[in-house]
Amino acid sequence: MLTLRLLPALHREQAIIKVSFPYNRDLIDKIKRYQGTRWSQTLKSWCFLKKDFSLNAFYNSFKTVAFVDYSALKQKPKGNANQEKQNKSGFIVLSDKHKKILNDYLNKIHLKNYSLHNLKTYGKCFSLFLLYCEALKKEVAEVGKKEIEYFMLRWKQKKNPRAYYQNQMINAIKFYYEQVEERNREKYSVTRPKKATQLPTIEMVRDPIPKTQQAKTGHGKKLCPL
Repeated sequence: MLTLRLLPALHREQAIIKVSFPYNRDLIDKIKRYQGTRWSQTLKSWCFLKKDFSLNAFYNSFKTVAFVDYSALKQKPKGNANQEKQNKSGFIVLSDKHKKILNDYLNKIHLKNYSLHNLKTYGKCFSLFLLYCEALKKEVAEVGKKEIEYFMLRWKQKKNPRAYYQNQMINAIKFYYEQVEERNREKYSVTRPKKATQLPTIEMVRDPIPKTQQAKTGHGKKLCPL
């Protein structure tokens, strides 16, 4: 009997259940007909949204055609573990591979003589982007334009950051691909926030009316004696 494994994962910042099994046409047809199934081109796998997934219902549907191994669901996904460490310690926890990428990134900023403030801000922004790459399970250099735009969209919807910080996040990501990877400049379909313009305050001072205007005679013509 085939073994069908259920694996927890993160995809596009959503908790999902991946279905892993050796290629079998009959099993594929059965999974495709199962309610809530979707194919992920990025993960190359069939999967379900965790919030809509019923383990009991799935097990009863497939137990006659495959051995359903759900032991991995009892463990916490690595992505969630990273988020928990981040919340408890106050720092962003990255894998060793991404720590090296971040270190090279910060060294490049030093060489460009950016201010200490920009160094800290860019470092924090890029660390968040590296966490997103870990969730995608893709190399940072392989993340495409659409995935970067999706990250920016979800980040803005979730955090609702100030205009200044939105611009810093976009610039931090662009700095990596354009300065570290030395790629050509890229335009992203992300609306940059405009700086708030403040109208100048004008104090209205009423000038006193000259006496010559107060004592007007006739039509303003000088009267001559006859």
